[in-house]
Amino acid sequence: MPTRGTVGFYDIDTTFGQNEQKRDVEDKMHLIDPSSAPLTAFTGKNLFAKLKANSRKYEWYTDDIRALKTTTATTGTGTSIAVATGTGIMFVPGDLAFLPGYGEVIRVDVIATDTLTVTRDVTSVLGGGATLAGTSDIIHMGQAAGEKAAVPADIFVNPTNNFNYAQLWIESVILSRDALKAQYYGYGGSGEKLRAHEHKKHVIRYNCQREMQAYFGQRGTAAAYASHATDSGQQFFTGGLDYAIATNDFDFGGVPMTESLLLSKTMDFFRYGNHNRKPLICSPQLSARISSWGLSAIRTQAGEGMWGYRISEWQTPHGVLDILPCWLLKDAKSGAAPLDGDIGFVVDMDDWKQVVVEPTSLERNVQNSESIRTVKDVYQGVTGWQWGVEKYHSRIYNWI
Repeated sequence: MPTRGTVGFYDIDTTFGQNEQKRDVEDKMHLIDPSSAPLTAFTGKNLFAKLKANSRKYEWYTDDIRALKTTTATTGTGTSIAVATGTGIMFVPGDLAFLPGYGEVIRVDVIATDTLTVTRDVTSVLGGGATLAGTSDIIHMGQAAGEKAAVPADIFVNPTNNFNYAQLWIESVILSRDALKAQYYGYGGSGEKLRAHEHKKHVIRYNCQREMQAYFGQRGTAAAYASHATDSGQQFFTGGLDYAIATNDFDFGGVPMTESLLLSKTMDFFRYGNHNRKPLICSPQLSARISSWGLSAIRTQAGEGMWGYRISEWQTPHGVLDILPCWLLKDAKSGAAPLDGDIGFVVDMDDWKQVVVEPTSLERNVQNSESIRTVKDVYQGVTGWQWGVEKYHSRIYNWI
């Protein structure tokens, strides 16, 4: 009878010569060293962060609340105001808007793409419209509807289509038949423990590969490469945070990372999405830098044997950052930056999902064409990543 191994999610035996039935281990993968791949671990164990798809290419729709602020370069006291390109959609007839530089409230009467015909100083506070000069801000204030007004347009931006690809992951565990029966690796002839030991290492590697794709993956496809010439099909690459983030993409310009510098971006981190708490997944170097900012406040007394601390969460004026150092980012470098580990991601975990097309399975004793003296166990799955609104997430990079 098989005995259960130390890894804890498959049965161990030393029967060779035939493939075993595949076993779904997707929900157990995150139990093995979750700190090595925090994003993969979190989405793996959180049912609300995992989605099911039926094809390698999966699509979704997102929408967002329209912006409240735009600008105009119109000058003078006229009633025709041209707003920034693409922002006319913010308004519907009857809307009120505020010109903060002049203390004036206007009413939007007619909209022609990005040109508004307005009633100036609609509340008659100024006794007439102010003279606009140069670029001026316009802040949308919403409706002041009449009793028989028509239903206004939806305040949400029209849904936009997005898509990503699910990537095929394969990790092979190749074991010598002799090693499984001999006293290798200090396991005293226990093939069960040796197999479990090797599986644990490969599961960590498998998770780390998915984690790196979550950070730096670029969405796309390509023809199968030369050594896979027998594969009839394409390679699919799943896009990750680096691919998705466009709005809150902060280049620090190679300057020293300081508390005040990082604090200056926290308003942007929490402006969209979850306003209360988000993780900052960063290199150990940045985690150490953040912890060092409070060292001057430590007071020690005679007889104490410990000094220093590690900050795991940072209460900023705008929300809480959970500091999650990831060793995979230790050697990551943004372009020609002088310092390794100069990349970090602030992720809205309510918006970041793992998509599963084929859950990770384990197939043991797969026929190994390379050598008849080895046993091959294979993990494989098809998974990808999905986000809702890209500006809920942030990337910071290029500091020293």
